[in-house]
Amino acid sequence: MLLPLGICRGDESLAFPSLTTKQGVTYQAVKVARFDAMEVRFTHATGVATVRLADLPVEVQKIFGYDPRNESVLMSAKQQERARAIIEEADKKAKAAAALGAGSPLQWPPQACRYWPTGSKLFFSISSSANDV
Repeated sequence: MLLPLGICRGDESLAFPSLTTKQGVTYQAVKVARFDAMEVRFTHATGVATVRLADLPVEVQKIFGYDPRNESVLMSAKQQERARAIIEEADKKAKAAAALGAGSPLQWPPQACRYWPTGSKLFFSISSSANDV
């Protein structure tokens, strides 16, 4: 049976002498930095790792209070939160770009585009209106 070296209390941290995932990856000198209902992040002898609780043995899952029946609900909520964060970031960037707004935004493809070969190079002339051609 796998027993942790310590339990999270105040500034103490949860630690394991070694931790092996269901895939057979073993981490030595594990010290848990944080965990949530889906994953655990920890330092170990050679670095830092984040592992899904579903990938850990059942006795370790119990230590973290993991319940596989809740995983689909939690995953959906996490995906929705990530999508919301992406949309909010895109909105911020769009508002910042609009605030800079020196004229109309560049549109592609332009209404008129001319090119001509000169030796080994190809030059483009792009205009924003068909009358410029």
